[in-house]
Amino acid sequence: DNFIRFNNTANKLEIKTPNFEIDSSGNISASGHVEATTGKIGNFNIIENKISGSNITLDADSSRIFKSDENGETDGYYIDFTPGTNFYVRFGTDFAVSSSGQLIASGAKIEGVLTSSAGKIANWTIEPNRLVGGNVRLDSGGQIGVGSIVDTSTVATTNAGFVADNDGNV
Repeated sequence: DNFIRFNNTANKLEIKTPNFEIDSSGNISASGHVEATTGKIGNFNIIENKISGSNITLDADSSRIFKSDENGETDGYYIDFTPGTNFYVRFGTDFAVSSSGQLIASGAKIEGVLTSSAGKIANWTIEPNRLVGGNVRLDSGGQIGVGSIVDTSTVATTNAGFVADNDGNV
C-alpha cells in the first residue's frame, strides 16, 4: 500500500512507501541512507561537518567532541580522538591527559593504589625499590641510609653518614 495523500479537513500530509513513511501525526520512519549538510536535529545545528548545540559540538573532520564556546588547545574542554594531537582529553587548564600519557591534574585527589618505578615525589627521586632525596635513601626492604655508607656492614672511617636496617642495626 504505497500512497501520498493530503487530508484537506485535518490539513495533514501522509506518505507511505516500503522505506519511508510520514503518518498523520508527522512521525517519520525511514530505512536506508539519510544525508544532510545543513539543518537541525532537535536543538543541534548541522554546520560545516559539525553537529553543534549551545554547549557541545561533535566535529566529524577533527574527530573531536568539545564545549561549543571553549575549544582552545591549552584551556578548552574537549575529547580528541585524533592520534598525534597534543592532548586527547582536556577540561580547562587544571586537568588534561596528553597524547603521550602525561596527566595534568592540578589539585587532584587520587584514591587507591598509585604505582611508579620512576619519577619524582616532592623532589624525591623514585628509583626501583627506593626513594632518594639528596643523600638520604629510603629502601623498600626497610633500610634507611644517610650519606655515603652503603649498608650496616660498612666500617671504613672515610665514609660519612649512617645506615639503619629493618632489624635495628646501625
